[in-house]
Amino acid sequence: MTAAKESKTEGVYLLDGKAIPYVVCRKAVKNLNLRVHTDGTLYISVPKRAAKDAHLAFLSRHEDFLRRALAKISRNNENLLPLAADGCPADGVEFFIYGIKYRICRHRAEDTLFPPFCSSAELREHPADDGFVWNVYLKKGVDGTVAAEAVARVVYAKAVAVLEGKIRTLMPSLQRRFEMVLPMISDGNPTKFPYSRFIFSPKEIRIKQMTSRWGSCAASRGVVTFNLKLLCAPEICTQYVMYHEFAHFLVQDHSSAFHALMSLLMPEYRAVRAMLNGKGNN
Repeated sequence: MTAAKESKTEGVYLLDGKAIPYVVCRKAVKNLNLRVHTDGTLYISVPKRAAKDAHLAFLSRHEDFLRRALAKISRNNENLLPLAADGCPADGVEFFIYGIKYRICRHRAEDTLFPPFCSSAELREHPADDGFVWNVYLKKGVDGTVAAEAVARVVYAKAVAVLEGKIRTLMPSLQRRFEMVLPMISDGNPTKFPYSRFIFSPKEIRIKQMTSRWGSCAASRGVVTFNLKLLCAPEICTQYVMYHEFAHFLVQDHSSAFHALMSLLMPEYRAVRAMLNGKGNN
């Protein structure tokens, strides 16, 4: 028997005078469910037999949650690599990395600036009175989509390099902390944590833009991934996420054992987590 098709409708919900777009999907569910997408759009699953305006009453009851969720999305999207209308990092707009002010300036440059076989754009960092400038030089004749992609590529690569450098700087102290804690929790059994070797020699550390997580750990493969947007938060937040993800080489879930381990590694981790998720003071 073929299941009935889902029906979708769109609308806007007024929250504090601001119109928030939403999509209502009537489907075979028992309860109303709400998701807030990273672009601020609301997605509401509604039982097929619910009243016509059930989603509006549901949103009204959850306005405090909506405010928190939308504020978190706004914080996550602000400051880091703002984009201009052409999709490039915006020229002249200021942003912050670990509390330090940066500014992107785009320039046209003579081809002699570029070494042979170089890409269409090159980024050079220069100090400024109040921070740093990322000067992005474009080859003459490079325009349109090619220029946008070239600028975005070199700026993204530079941002990744900054976070990679911070992780390398923080890694020795993290590893020393694990060296202290491991004997306390291994009960004299060196095989209790089969992936513990990856704490000291991970196979790969990846950086990418993530929409809903600050990091992830593939314990069996020795791979740890970090969200590029950590650059927007205080440095201690990067330290916390590193402890969190490397702790998963010992405890793969978020059980009480994991939280006990985190308390040993970073006693203030709950406060830092709250800061990172917008529930504490920045």
